[in-house]
Amino acid sequence: MTKSTPPPPNWKSWQDLIIRHAPELDMPVSEEQARMFAIHADELFRWNRKINLTAITDPTEAAIKHFLDALVPAHQIPDNTSLLDVGTGGGFPGIPLKVIKPSLTVTLVDATLKKINFVRQVIRTMNLDNITAVQDRAESLINDPLFAGRFDTVICRAFDALPGFVSLSHGLIRTNGRLIAMKGPQVETELKQLETLKLNINGRVMTARDRFSIDVYHYTLPVLGDQRSLIILTPDRGIT
Repeated sequence: MTKSTPPPPNWKSWQDLIIRHAPELDMPVSEEQARMFAIHADELFRWNRKINLTAITDPTEAAIKHFLDALVPAHQIPDNTSLLDVGTGGGFPGIPLKVIKPSLTVTLVDATLKKINFVRQVIRTMNLDNITAVQDRAESLINDPLFAGRFDTVICRAFDALPGFVSLSHGLIRTNGRLIAMKGPQVETELKQLETLKLNINGRVMTARDRFSIDVYHYTLPVLGDQRSLIILTPDRGIT
């Protein structure tokens, strides 16, 4: 990761907020990492005046809901692995995860061209390496040899209901890969639906519950107090 353009001076207090509250999520952020987040945030707000990238227009709310929230899955993603962010939107959580874990190889996918153009601009401005942005629909990825079975982790945030995400993404991970879904506080109904969701695994039909071990982590966002859930789906080692 090479040196990037500095953010405007008025982002300094915003960076301090990130640094101050990140440890509450057990993910300390350095001054350099906060500076990188500020570059992303500045681009987000400037582009958002012309195209609809986010409904969040308050900088403090964006710091918490976009950037700090994006860091929570970092502990679940090993260094030096490949990450696919499906439905990345404004680059979340993929770009902040790349900043906090530079060794990741990251692919950002979204069906909307204007969002992909935005994240490409952010990548250029921040001078990030080993990160690409692709315009495509999630349901098309499984038929693309560049995507099918290629990733150690596939993640989404507010992209789809959990059954839809699992159905579209389970074929994109390696044999020992995992799926991560970032959700709100109420996940019981979606988890229940995995008991009957049928998946085809190398010609074998089974439910998502049989295919994956599922762990759920609940957490609270700093300052705002919003409740969130992280759902980790790891393939059963006995099934290939």
